[in-house]
Amino acid sequence: MIPGPGILTLACGARRYLAMAEALIRSIRLRDPDIPIAVVTDAADPALKRLRSLSALIVRADPALGRGVEQKLHLDSYSPFAETLFIDADCLVFRPLQPTWEKYREARGFGVISYGELREGDTHPAIRDFPGFLKAAEIDSLPAFNGGIYYFDRSPAARKVFETARQLFERRNELGLEKFKNAAAADEPIFAVAMRLAGVAPLAWDGSATMGTVLDCFQTISGIDVLQGRSTFEKLGHIISPAVIHFNMNAQHSRYYLRECWRLRLAGLPAAGFVAGALGALTAAQRRIRAAFRRRFPTTLLRP
Repeated sequence: MIPGPGILTLACGARRYLAMAEALIRSIRLRDPDIPIAVVTDAADPALKRLRSLSALIVRADPALGRGVEQKLHLDSYSPFAETLFIDADCLVFRPLQPTWEKYREARGFGVISYGELREGDTHPAIRDFPGFLKAAEIDSLPAFNGGIYYFDRSPAARKVFETARQLFERRNELGLEKFKNAAAADEPIFAVAMRLAGVAPLAWDGSATMGTVLDCFQTISGIDVLQGRSTFEKLGHIISPAVIHFNMNAQHSRYYLRECWRLRLAGLPAAGFVAGALGALTAAQRRIRAAFRRRFPTTLLRP
């Protein structure tokens, strides 16, 4: 185990996750060049050259532990650090992470920032029957949060959260959890119940100061700039400026996320901003065309 704090991310499955992890690491290195970073991946060695060039530690993923976000339930076994900040690969960091560390260190071993509580009259997109879920889980309410960032240490409290989460995953059908992308269940409701059962309270909402998601905010994020540290955009009628922006779901295919990834790769080159904008738009268009072609002509000849 490596003493002290470190950043962990996950890049398993489709090749694009490696590219996302690379962009995340580049964005971190701009402001925190010396912080240890580890990547959990199932990619072959030849594909890891760029990650290693960014001083990333490679941790081999165990395919027996599940697919997609199911792997998040085992982050404690993957992390080489005494204290870990897990950041999803589809995030970019816009400011130094020290204030983020300070915020999450307020947690009791395992930390997420919750934006509220879901109760019997509410719904959750990853749960078929929410009242039935609460009853089966034997809780009255569910902390609501985005799983783009998780904090944990080596304490008994953190270990209890992970152990409980893995037990809950085995009960996913009984609990009525829906499939999530390429995984058998989403990680957020599982960790939310595990925290409640382990007696670990989430951190208070901070107005998206630490992390903000851009899903359905594509019209308001055109002015962000990862190199300049500009992360201000409008979300649900509020102006936010998160330290970490999470480009979750289809946001990772948007022209603005792809533009920021190109900015990070082209940093220092002449006219990098203009070229990154053009390449971002082109890459997004290529992905839309490829997705449309896949839907129209599904074939194993097209790789994921």
